[in-house]
Amino acid sequence: MSGQGANLRSWLRFVISALKESTLGLLITDPLRASHLKEGDIIACVSPQAADVYRRLCNRYGGRNLTSKVRVIPHAVETNFHDSGGTRLRQIVSVGRWSDIVQKRQHRMMEVFNRLLLSDRDVSLVIAGESTNALRDWHDSLGTSEKSRVKLAGRLYRSALAKLMAESQVFYSPSAYESFGIAAAEALCSGCSVVAHRSVSMASFEWFVSEKSGTLAADDTAASHLHALKEELHAWEIGRRDPQKISHTWSQRLHANHVANHVLEICEKEFQVR
Repeated sequence: MSGQGANLRSWLRFVISALKESTLGLLITDPLRASHLKEGDIIACVSPQAADVYRRLCNRYGGRNLTSKVRVIPHAVETNFHDSGGTRLRQIVSVGRWSDIVQKRQHRMMEVFNRLLLSDRDVSLVIAGESTNALRDWHDSLGTSEKSRVKLAGRLYRSALAKLMAESQVFYSPSAYESFGIAAAEALCSGCSVVAHRSVSMASFEWFVSEKSGTLAADDTAASHLHALKEELHAWEIGRRDPQKISHTWSQRLHANHVANHVLEICEKEFQVR
């Protein structure tokens, strides 16, 4: 999940993880997990892809009855993340705990943004989240033209982050893995489209781009990430992205009030049947 194949150490980490899953996982961990899940009335998963994984697990160890308990209940997004109806800047926003170099991968973001700034003279970038020495050094090293189009915003209040997303076109996640991707969900509710890479470790993002709301890089390389960002910016340029539609679609699914109503509906149906 953290870049297997990049070097010998990452390959060893991948092999050890795979061996654990195919031995201890099948013999001990999975049966215990299934036994725990059998105690619940409802098994909540944050995305359709996550639900598919758990349905396979439940079917293996509990059959149709256990599998039928699986439901998609996504993480909730605050309602202040919405489309403001204002003009969208040709702007990309990234949000992260950049000190977490294994998951959030500031090095991948800097490499991709270096190439993008040189190939697109009109795009601007905003990087939110507490900056690191590496990010500041990278920003200082940029040429005058490139530096003027990059803002290290630091940590933002929620209202400021919502405003930033409502004025941007694209949200970019360079992460190696995400359990859900709450910042991306907030961006979608704000009318931004999403770019990340295609990976089993970024499963929610297949859902996030499914409504003409983003692009996934075909593989996890800087060149592929760059291509996906360019494709997404081009989609905005030629009118293939509609911020109002993106915001409406995902707000109906992810805003806290809608998620709460969805939970109540599931519970009412489940307990009425029982």
